[in-house]
Amino acid sequence: DALVTCYTIKLVLVTNILPLPMFDGGKMYFGSRMVYMFTTPALIAASILMLVNVPVFLSIILSLLIAVVLWIVYCITFERTVFTGPR
Repeated sequence: DALVTCYTIKLVLVTNILPLPMFDGGKMYFGSRMVYMFTTPALIAASILMLVNVPVFLSIILSLLIAVVLWIVYCITFERTVFTGPR
């Protein structure tokens, strides 16, 4: 029972962070892409780490580290052109 509940919660989490207007992820994405690009990898990484039975505290720390690294990569590759403007 607890395992089915855990999988159901993770499924709802992943579907809610999709960047579609009817989901919460769409509101986050269209509100602030930077916040969306930080929280999405953090939530997905935490879900995967907890799925493979990594302790909760360690999975939270690792997911935040993964999110920071992917957020920096996103900022460098995609958002740099937004901040510099047209040339």
